[in-house]
Amino acid sequence: IRVLHRESFRDDPTRIFRAVRYAARLGFELDPQTDELAREALKDGLVAHLSGSRLRSEVLAVLGEPVAADAVARMGALGACRAVWPGLDCGAGAQALLGRVEPLRQRYSPRTPAWRTALVVLARRLPDADLPVLAHRLLLRRRDAATVRAAVATPFPGEDASPAAVA
Repeated sequence: IRVLHRESFRDDPTRIFRAVRYAARLGFELDPQTDELAREALKDGLVAHLSGSRLRSEVLAVLGEPVAADAVARMGALGACRAVWPGLDCGAGAQALLGRVEPLRQRYSPRTPAWRTALVVLARRLPDADLPVLAHRLLLRRRDAATVRAAVATPFPGEDASPAAVA
């Protein structure tokens, strides 16, 4: 994945999330110069200038991908998770957990949006006080914010958990 010009991420920082999403979906890598430009834009705090609705749209699109774990790995490597919210976990543990949680969501709660369970995984280590602020930053609907907050507070079921424990 390569940007068309050097100012692309400065002109629109949402392109960082789109690049990550398409790279994960298609199995591509970011061009080295594109990677460097994305890191510079993130380091310069350009994501903070995005409106909540634009940021929400891009983050939820990434987290809703069938390859969300790969996209999260790429976001973590770039520093995009920290740009969304300090403390979001995009590390290897979160990626592995996404791989475990997604089949459970599909099996036991297929009407729950994939992005919601993925956001719970990334936010699971945030302090309670950060959750409403993150929800406000992403302009989550009240119901979604409450669901994420409640789910973060609930321990994740083990791999051999019964359907009742998962529910």
